Amino acid sequence: MARNILIIGSNSLVSSFLVRRLIESNEVSIAYSSEFCGVNVYHSNFKKIRLDDLLTSENIYDIVIILSAYIPSENVYEIRKLFTTNVSLIEAISIKFRESKIIFFSTVSVYSSLKEKITETTSTNPINEYGLSKLWGERIIQRNCKSYTIFRISSIIGVGMKSNTFIPLIIDKALKDKKIILFGNGSRLQNYIDVFDLCNLVERSFCYDKNDLLLAVGEVSYSNRQVAETIKSIIPVDIEYKGTDNSISHEYDSNYTNRVLNFYCKKNIETSIKEIIQWKKKLY
Repeated sequence: MARNILIIGSNSLVSSFLVRRLIESNEVSIAYSSEFCGVNVYHSNFKKIRLDDLLTSENIYDIVIILSAYIPSENVYEIRKLFTTNVSLIEAISIKFRESKIIFFSTVSVYSSLKEKITETTSTNPINEYGLSKLWGERIIQRNCKSYTIFRISSIIGVGMKSNTFIPLIIDKALKDKKIILFGNGSRLQNYIDVFDLCNLVERSFCYDKNDLLLAVGEVSYSNRQVAETIKSIIPVDIEYKGTDNSISHEYDSNYTNRVLNFYCKKNIETSIKEIIQWKKKLY
């Protein structure tokens, strides 16, 4: 069934992937707030619209996917920007499109450090201001929208991702210097979901008629050491350990999400890393 779909936020790996996935059988519009739209696709089913124009337009959409977010880097927080983008904008969008099905991208940062596995019903306790702002956004969606699915998402990986997170950074280091440096003993656990699987999960939620809060995570969390060893199996490198790593480890149980959406991840970490390395090699 063809749908009229709006994606808000154009400067991410997910937005590019979603447009290309949905465009053949749906009318897809993308709203952007920066000077240029980050998705360049030429197709009769694809339209670009500036965010300011969107909020004053009379356009009606079946589905509105909210990707737009301010994610601080290295714990440098612009509180005003955090509130404007992650809270105030969500309020405006949720009121404007309260009759549409809303799919809201939240984050696993709404949880704190826990020894047990995190599920969809685990109590929230944001670990930082970013997590707090996304939790606030969730509450706004739940209050204002008639139909919604909220996804709490772990780290997104895939071909085309920016080189500002752990996996692409150490792949770059491996390709350039034949070396990977890990902090501590490499035991910190992180969870990753490939953009292919994430977009599949999102598309499956289109027909899900229950207002729900779900987990978009990989089936297994991997230690930094395991990730490095996977890269080493493809690129001959030395793995070095130094300093300490006091970062939080998280593990997840998304059985409920997988059951209600009839979903399973098709790409494991080995497949994702192999594809990223192949893509990276073409850039050098």
